[in-house]
Amino acid sequence: MDERFSFNKNVDFNGASLQGSLSAALAAIAEIAGDKERSPITLIPSLVIGGMRELLGSIFPGIVEKPLDNYEDFQDVVAMYKKASGPAYQSLLPTNLYPSAGPVPAPASPRSSIAAVIGRTLSPFKQSDGSWDFQLPDNLVAKIDAYTADRRVGPVYDSATGAPVTRSFYNFDSKPSTSRTEERLGGKLWGAVTATTTSINNLLFFTPPRVLEGRPDAWYTDEEFGRQVVAGFNPCTVTALKEMPEKIGSAIGGKHVNADLQGSTLEQLVDAAKKGAKPRLFMIDYWDLSAFWEAAEAAGEQKSFWGLSPKDSSKGMVQHAGRAVLYLRKDDAGNDTGLIPVAIELAHPNTNKENPGLPRTAGTVYSRAELANDPATLAVWRLAKMIFKSLDSSFHQLISHWNRTHCVLEPFFISMRRNISVMHPVFKLMMPHFRYTLNINRNARSNLINAGGIIEKTFSAGPYAMRLASVVYGKYWNFATEALPEDLKARGMVDPATGKPWLDYPYAIDGLDVWSALSSYFDKYLRLYYSSDKDVLDDTELQAWWAEVKTEGHPDLLRFGLRQSEEQLWGFKGPIDKVSRLVTVLTTIAWLASGHHAAVNFGQYDFSSFILNTSSLVRKPMPAPGDAAYKELTGAKSREKQEGIIMTYLADPVSATTVAATVKLLSAHARDEHTLDEVNDMLVDPAAREANQEFIDAMKRLECSIEMRNADAANWARFGLAADKSGPMPYTLLMPGSRAGVTMRGVPYSVSI
Repeated sequence: MDERFSFNKNVDFNGASLQGSLSAALAAIAEIAGDKERSPITLIPSLVIGGMRELLGSIFPGIVEKPLDNYEDFQDVVAMYKKASGPAYQSLLPTNLYPSAGPVPAPASPRSSIAAVIGRTLSPFKQSDGSWDFQLPDNLVAKIDAYTADRRVGPVYDSATGAPVTRSFYNFDSKPSTSRTEERLGGKLWGAVTATTTSINNLLFFTPPRVLEGRPDAWYTDEEFGRQVVAGFNPCTVTALKEMPEKIGSAIGGKHVNADLQGSTLEQLVDAAKKGAKPRLFMIDYWDLSAFWEAAEAAGEQKSFWGLSPKDSSKGMVQHAGRAVLYLRKDDAGNDTGLIPVAIELAHPNTNKENPGLPRTAGTVYSRAELANDPATLAVWRLAKMIFKSLDSSFHQLISHWNRTHCVLEPFFISMRRNISVMHPVFKLMMPHFRYTLNINRNARSNLINAGGIIEKTFSAGPYAMRLASVVYGKYWNFATEALPEDLKARGMVDPATGKPWLDYPYAIDGLDVWSALSSYFDKYLRLYYSSDKDVLDDTELQAWWAEVKTEGHPDLLRFGLRQSEEQLWGFKGPIDKVSRLVTVLTTIAWLASGHHAAVNFGQYDFSSFILNTSSLVRKPMPAPGDAAYKELTGAKSREKQEGIIMTYLADPVSATTVAATVKLLSAHARDEHTLDEVNDMLVDPAAREANQEFIDAMKRLECSIEMRNADAANWARFGLAADKSGPMPYTLLMPGSRAGVTMRGVPYSVSI
C-alpha cells in the first residue's frame, strides 16, 4: 500500500518504536525496578539497604517507600536531566522557588532518622551523584536493537522450508550479534544502512526540555501557567468567559477571584465581555473527565483503577475533573502583561460524597488570592495547578491530539481512496495531507491507545481513556467549527469585527497565517480545474466522496441525535455546491492534518516530559480544606518535606520515564518528513506547480514573520514573562520547516507521527 512507511521512515520510527522496541525497553525498566537486575553502581547500596527498604516497606507502608515509588523532591525530578546537561545542571535548578517568608528551609545535613536514610537510598537507576540514568545495559540494548532491526526489513525465510523464521526477542540465550537481518543483508551493509539510526537507549537519554532549560524559575509561576494556555502544547481549549461560572454548575464565584482582578469584579468583567468588550476573563473546562465516575463505581472499579483507598493510593490513578478561570492582567497604561490563573476547581470521584452540599457539577475551589500569598498554603496552590495540568495532559492527548487529528481524518482519506481517482486534481492536492496517517494510526492502536497500552497505564483516565475521548467527540465535534477561524470565533477568542485574537495568542496568530496561506493556495489551485460552481456540483467523484464521508465516515452524530441538523455538524446541507465551499472543506482538512497537529504534537517532549510542569498521572485525590491530607501538606515544616509530599501525588519515576520516552518519540521528525515548505511532487501541471511554489514562498516568509514576533518584547506570551522572572521561550511550533529529530518546530503536510 502507498500508505505504508518508507524505508527511512521505518528506520527512524520503528528503530525506536512503540511497535516493539520501546515497549520492550519499558518492560525491561519495570522489571529492573522490581529488583531483578542491578547496575554495578547501585549493587552495594541495594544489597545492604535495599533489602531493609523492602522489609520495612512491607511492615510500615505509610513510613518507608519501596524503590522507585516516588521522586524525593523537586530537585530529584530535575535530576532526570543531570546526565545530559553535565556541568550546566545547576542552571536548571530554581533559585526563587519560595518567597523570602516561606517555609523554614530544610537542614543542609542529610536526614538522620532511619526511615529518612532508607528513603534516600539509591534506586536501581539512581547514580551516586544523584542523577537518574534509565539507559539499559549494553547486552539488553543489543537484543532490543537487533529485534527492531529485524522488524524494519520484515520476515526472513528459511531457505530449506520456505517458512518464516521466528526469532523470539525474549530468547536471551541467543547471541545479540546473530540478528537474522544481519545474516540476510550482511553485517557491513546493514551497518551502512543504519549508520544514522540511534539505539533504543537514545529514547532513554533525556535532554533538558525547553520549558526548563535557560528558564529554571518559570515552570512554577502563575505567569508561565497562563502563558502555556495560549502558547503551550494544548493551546486550543481556552474560551472567553461570557457567562457566570454558576450557569454551568461551577462553584467558582466572585469571592474566589475578585481580589486578583485589579479593581474589577467577576460580574463586571463577565457582563462587559458578554456585551462585546474585550474579554479579560477566560476559562478552561475539563469537567467532561468525570463522565465515567458512576460507571466505574457501579463496576466496582474505582479502587483498582483510580486508587481511592489508602492502600492503593501510592500506586493507583485518580481521574480528576476541573475548571480554571484565568485573568488577563494589564499595566497602568492598559497594556496586557500576562495571563494568570485566579481560581482552580477540582473534583474526584469521592468529592461529592465527602461534601454532600456540593452539586454533582461542582468541586472544591482553590483561590489564588487565598492560597498563593500564604507560605503555609502556597504548596496547596501549586499542587492544584499541577493536578489541573494533569487534566490538561489527558484532554490534550485524548481530544486535541488523537480525536481532532489522527482519528477524525481517517474517514476522509479512506473515502477519498474509494471514490476519487489518483488522476483527479483534488486527489493530487490532498494526498500529501494523508501521508502515513493510516500507518501511524495502526501503530497507535496496537501499542499506544490499545487496552493496557501506554495511555491506559500512564494517564489518569486509565481504562476509560478511549471512552472519554468518544464522549467528548459526541458532545463537541463539528466539522463546521474545526476550521481555525470558526474555532476561534466559537471560543470567543477573536474580535468578531476584525477576526484578530483579543490577546497575545501565538497559536492563533501564527495559525491564522498558516490557514490564510493554505486557503489562498487551495483557492487558486482549484479554480484551475473548476471554472464555475456548476463544475463542482457536476463532479461525480467529488460528490460521491463527500456523501460517503457524511453517511459512512462520520454518520453517528446525526444518526443518534447528537446534532440538530446537517448544517450544525457540517456547516451546510447537501452536496458541495460551489468552489468557495470546496476551498473551505479542503482547507479545514489540510489545517487539521498540518498546522493543528503540529501545534499539539511537536511540543510534547519540551512541555510534558518534565512532570513538575505536566504530569500525565495523578495518584491521589487533591486535598480539600480540613481533611488529613490538606493538614499534612500545609503543616509540613520544611521545603524538602513539603515537596516530598507533593511528589506522592504526581507520576512515579517509572511512569514518568515511560511518558518521557514516548513523547520524545512522538515529538521527533523523521528524515523524510514532508513539511509545508516543500514541493507537492504529485502536481505536474505548470500552473498547479506555480500555485504550489507561491505557497512554499509564503511559508518561508511566515518563518521570518514568526521570528520577528518572537523577538518583540511586547509579545508577552513569546518573549518572556511578566516581572522578568525568566528567560524567553519563543513560539516555534508553527514554523513550517524543520530538520530531523526533536526540534519543537516544523509543520508536516500530514499526521505522520
